[in-house]
Amino acid sequence: MKQRKKVIAVCGAQVYEEKEFSFISRLNRTCREKGYAVIIFNLSTDPLKHDDEIMNEKSLVEMIPKFPIDALIILGETIKAPRMRELIKSSAEDMNIPIFAMDRHIDGCINIESNFGDSFGNMVRHIIDIHGCRKVNMIAGIKGNDFSDERIEAYKKVLSEHGIPFEEERLAYGDFWDRPAREATERFLASGDIPEAIVCANDTMAIAACAVLKEAGLRVPEDVIVSGFDGIMSGKLNFPPISTVAPDYESEVNTILELLDRMDAGNVRDTEITRCIDYTIKPNRSCGCGATDDNSTLELINRHSFALKDQKWQVSAMNSMMLSASEKQHLQELTPLLEYSVEMWNKNFYFIAVSSELMSQHDDAGNGFVPLMRMEHGVSLKEAGQFDGSVAIPDFDRLLFEDESYNLFMLRLLFTDSEIYGYLMEGYDEIDMRSMRYP
Repeated sequence: MKQRKKVIAVCGAQVYEEKEFSFISRLNRTCREKGYAVIIFNLSTDPLKHDDEIMNEKSLVEMIPKFPIDALIILGETIKAPRMRELIKSSAEDMNIPIFAMDRHIDGCINIESNFGDSFGNMVRHIIDIHGCRKVNMIAGIKGNDFSDERIEAYKKVLSEHGIPFEEERLAYGDFWDRPAREATERFLASGDIPEAIVCANDTMAIAACAVLKEAGLRVPEDVIVSGFDGIMSGKLNFPPISTVAPDYESEVNTILELLDRMDAGNVRDTEITRCIDYTIKPNRSCGCGATDDNSTLELINRHSFALKDQKWQVSAMNSMMLSASEKQHLQELTPLLEYSVEMWNKNFYFIAVSSELMSQHDDAGNGFVPLMRMEHGVSLKEAGQFDGSVAIPDFDRLLFEDESYNLFMLRLLFTDSEIYGYLMEGYDEIDMRSMRYP
């Protein structure tokens, strides 16, 4: 008899961003190997909006219990509103399932935390021990920020371990961003005391520091070593590629799945568990380590070139679709257009539902939903019609059996600034950053 896949849900905002995508991509690969499926509840939360506006998206969170979910992961750092994080946690608690919180401590959850300080210290230690630097300057993030202060303390600790006194003038703040980091590097150079190395609290600032050093006629790493933190793509594409400290997504995912296995076996009962995961030091050419050929960089550039071409084509296709849609009189008339547009991209699973109140032919609209489109493996399936809010996707369980190709699903709201009018779910086998950004 076929077995339904276990399901791990991930709730976060703007999960197509690089760090979040990298975690989800690793989670999906490992879950596929271990017989799990993944459902992403992708909030479009803008951290600059007011708390009340952010809470308009609570209808997406309220859909969590409508799916057969065995565990939930909250990407806490992406969700800035405490009320939203608590709402997500409450929804999962009602389902009596394990809740994991990533990168932001949430009481009552199993917290998977990154060991930022010690990991940053390992890079400082590498620069002193391996490269023999004694004059090591630091560009920190925002003054008073916990993440920045933790890295400053690690920097001071490693200096002390090596008998190097901390000098206040060797510390500057770059606010985790390009322009302030450039200004900090310029101040270091203007002092006349050129450092042997500059350790930066993130890769963005390291890239800026490299640019200023090169503009001043200094070579990286021959004259000044530069390091960063975070392991972002732009650091890998920098010339020279940035020596960095990167998240260990594999260890994070393995820790979550190992804990779930132990819970299934009855070996873990306490929900107040915290696991700290070290970042991984990745020396590269900006400190004088790393490969001397550029094959890996060229491969990344080639991938980005393809993505840019695909993005250009997508914008053109979307413009054509919007022009055609503007001529339609009723929502039902959009279905053939949507099916054609979706088929141009791939053979993923698609399900679009809109509020029955928007479908003018339904006089007894009520509070239900009407399917606008459903596609599986490139084939359009006709749905029965209006359904109530007790289910999110009719016949969804069928997609979770082991012989189905869809392994990762993403649910998003369809909304304007003033109104939420439906939702979209897409299902994938493999995922890349471009496909996660498709509408």
